[in-house]
Amino acid sequence: MRAIVACTRRARRNEYRIELEVDAGVGVADLVLTKRAPRSTEALRALGSVTPRLAVLLSREIGDTIKSRQALAASLGASEAATQRVITRLSSAGVANQSRNSLDIFTVKTLPFERLIAVEAKISDWQRVLVQAYRNL
Repeated sequence: MRAIVACTRRARRNEYRIELEVDAGVGVADLVLTKRAPRSTEALRALGSVTPRLAVLLSREIGDTIKSRQALAASLGASEAATQRVITRLSSAGVANQSRNSLDIFTVKTLPFERLIAVEAKISDWQRVLVQAYRNL
């Protein structure tokens, strides 16, 4: 525990922000240290407007390739109804626009963090930390 406290103190001196119990979309990280990128407010607002599981759709690598409901359904491996629910969520968050034949997802152009460090800690059953760390790599 002392090592974690010392790490967080050093992180604050280096302009890291400390968050506890962060939903990463694939699980909850116990401690996350973040160093924000300059001019990242717009990206943070966009990412904060959707659930972590849908935030990956706002990446340029994925979002820019999805141009229709069918493409989104194929990407998600979801039914038409489930895909339409995702589009509705994205549209209500202001990060997607659906017209009759197309879908535009407004991707994040600038990543909001220069550096992000996720920390897992366990008092017992420490082997679970290895599984969680590998999964979140």
